[in-house]
Amino acid sequence: MRLSASMKIAFLGWGSLIWNPRELRISGIWEKDGPCLPIEFVRVSKDKRLTLVLHPGVSRVKTLWARATCKDVQEAIHNLAEREGTTEENIGFLSIPDENSRCNVVKSVLPTIKLWTKQKQLDAVVWTDLPSNFKKYTPENALKHLRKLDGKDLSNAEAYVRKAPQQIRTNLRTLLEKELGWTCITNSGEEDNWANLKRKLKKRIIEKSPDNSYWVVVPEEPCTFGHLLVISWEGSQEQDITDAGLFTDDNHIQKLMRTAHEFAFMMKTCLTSNGEANGKKCERIYLVSECDTKSFPFHFHLIPRFECEKTGNIFLFEKELEEARWMLNEDEEEEKIQDGFGRIAGGEAVLNYHKWQLLSDRWARSNPEREEFIKSMMKWWNEHLTPNSNSKKSMI
Repeated sequence: MRLSASMKIAFLGWGSLIWNPRELRISGIWEKDGPCLPIEFVRVSKDKRLTLVLHPGVSRVKTLWARATCKDVQEAIHNLAEREGTTEENIGFLSIPDENSRCNVVKSVLPTIKLWTKQKQLDAVVWTDLPSNFKKYTPENALKHLRKLDGKDLSNAEAYVRKAPQQIRTNLRTLLEKELGWTCITNSGEEDNWANLKRKLKKRIIEKSPDNSYWVVVPEEPCTFGHLLVISWEGSQEQDITDAGLFTDDNHIQKLMRTAHEFAFMMKTCLTSNGEANGKKCERIYLVSECDTKSFPFHFHLIPRFECEKTGNIFLFEKELEEARWMLNEDEEEEKIQDGFGRIAGGEAVLNYHKWQLLSDRWARSNPEREEFIKSMMKWWNEHLTPNSNSKKSMI
């Protein structure tokens, strides 16, 4: 199969190769117009996830592909086998020049792949050819398998399904979206929008992770001196902390929170204001999650509070007003100015509302009433957080 040093070779992908190619030797991006192949979540991995593989009798979906930088087919096969942690016998391939091929799982796809390869003017194509190991697969049986999982196994299973490319619309995926709420967290529209956002933020990056999954940046409109954003690029736009499956990667959220902690520690230790309270030391850092912004990834605010400044919610409300006033620039367009006035008016309305609430007796409770209220909350939490309760499963 070592025919030419200039062979045009492509890898086909439909699962984790797309979002985690690791050592796979590819050039450019994953293109979305691969051949239509029968793909489904029918292989049980070592950690009990259901992964995407070729499978006879299931619906066909449009796969993805990327150009390989390997010099020949054998090198590409070896590279993909290493990435997948399997043997070369579990890697399918088709070579046009010598009409050689291997396709063990669904042999009927070879004509489709061959036609597509010629249309793309490629010399060869390589793909993962692992079989299903699910006994008596049906979408309903697969759903039962996933419902039995808990803890990290459940988290990993959800992450795999949600990260799968949006165009891999299998029958089981539709069922999982309906029954478990495992919606896709990667689609082209978000990628395009986030690319524009990243370009705007790059000038203000303080730190970014080696894998580019999170950044620490100075916001365009800081609400106070030293204000930072810790932004996660995993997930989907407009996600909220209450969304199921927001963070399914334990390692990612641990790194994200550790970074927030390290910056907060550094800010409290070293930061002094340069505004009206010039030289006053930072005495507290507020960690705030605000996710009402459209087309923006999930993020935390790190908001420093300096000596002698007001504390608590009032402080945060006032900082929201300060951030809004950054919009009131005479050089800005009318729409942005009006947005700034709207935020100020909204903030002032919230302050007035809370003043009114304080003057009412709505929140006044006697000590016995407060104790009963706490008991009712504790009872609810104990019922819903019992490890094997059905209610906990329904919340996931």
